[in-house]
Amino acid sequence: MISIIVPVYKAEKYLSRCVDSLLAQTYTNFELLLIDDGSPDKSGVICDEYALKDSRVRVFHKENGGVSSARNLGLENARGEWITFIDSDDWIKNEFLEKLLVDFDIDLCVGGNVCSSGCYMKLHDRLYDRKIITNFIKQYLPTQLLHTVWGKLLKREIIIKNNIRFSEDVRFGEDTLFSYQYLCHCNSIMTVSYCGYNYMEATVGWVQNSRKYKLSLSEIDISLNKIILTIKKLSEHFCYSFGVETDIYIFFSMYSTINFIDEERVEEYKSLCQKYMPQMDDKSFYCSHLYSPILRGIMELKCCYEDGLYNDGKELFPILYTISRLTPPNTPFAYKDFYLWEKLIRHKAFCLCDFLLRLYLNIKSLNKH
Repeated sequence: MISIIVPVYKAEKYLSRCVDSLLAQTYTNFELLLIDDGSPDKSGVICDEYALKDSRVRVFHKENGGVSSARNLGLENARGEWITFIDSDDWIKNEFLEKLLVDFDIDLCVGGNVCSSGCYMKLHDRLYDRKIITNFIKQYLPTQLLHTVWGKLLKREIIIKNNIRFSEDVRFGEDTLFSYQYLCHCNSIMTVSYCGYNYMEATVGWVQNSRKYKLSLSEIDISLNKIILTIKKLSEHFCYSFGVETDIYIFFSMYSTINFIDEERVEEYKSLCQKYMPQMDDKSFYCSHLYSPILRGIMELKCCYEDGLYNDGKELFPILYTISRLTPPNTPFAYKDFYLWEKLIRHKAFCLCDFLLRLYLNIKSLNKH
């Protein structure tokens, strides 16, 4: 049986779409746990109405404590062999559960997804056993795929045995932390090409969370530190250093927070950036990190990478390398970056996302390419 956990808060506008898509699944051996997190609207009433209509629906009402506490309550009451998480404003296609419940003895199954903006991430049907599981982690560790818990099937036995829970003392990055902790106990992963999960883009992301919850820099610091420690545990478990992937994750995390930093807090923010990226000097911070067009471009490239366009434009690597070598060294960073970005846009060099990050972070790995 599969336990579907849905945290519910101020979701009356989308909740019926979500629950209807779950009850319409072609695979019917599941229980649906709706966790009403003290929602002030009619969400709790809607949950109770569904419980009266379908015996597979179980409703839990609690005081508001945040999405992590809601999911943890779901985990404590789940009875299925498998766990999957659905956000209340998202919905799934009819064959979602059937497609993810593959005939393999695996620890994690991951499917593709479709964003409300029309973007999508399509994976390949592939089994990653213990010998090649690091290939999966290297590719997807810094991406949205492993920064979220939805769109996956997880073994309840692994979660219970290792006491994996959502951290209730952080208000962002909790999905990433849970996902990485779970990976520490995986020895096999299956990816499926079926794109059955539909998510609302507006509810995702560090920038939205920071504005909504008025996050402090200390909260960002605590969350980053926890996630980095978990990546180190991943490295120990698989005897493989995920150093580059850690740098990429830190880079994206810090860059995503720029938009909510007030001018008077820039120096404080700079100190936090330099704590996690010591190679970033003052000149790089002021001339590149805050104002560089190429950094915004990198975020777009990351989106393209996640949408399955990573291999497009592979032949353009020599072009970028040549540009980076021949651009006059005394060119101001911002203009130099702008020049590179214009070239990338013109040639649709989507595949160069991680190379650009390596270049920017001064990681000397060009000889490996």
